[in-house]
Amino acid sequence: MERLKITSSLSCAHRCLKKERCRSFNFKLLSKSQGVCELSSKAAGYFDDSLSEEAGWLYGQIARIEERFLSESDVAGMY
Repeated sequence: MERLKITSSLSCAHRCLKKERCRSFNFKLLSKSQGVCELSSKAAGYFDDSLSEEAGWLYGQIARIEERFLSESDVAGMY
């Protein structure tokens, strides 16, 4: 989906959250102040054979809760 240079895994996760189609991200720190962030429209399943491990990479998955499924008390508790 998208690959960019960014400073932290938290910034990478935030970028993913801001994109509606983003479901997961990979992040690898390259130096003290810069890393690479890969955003993906796909999320891994529990038994996904296509996944591979590589030292230094962090994988994150986004769980989205749609507002239409929240009750008024759930929404009130968020603020």
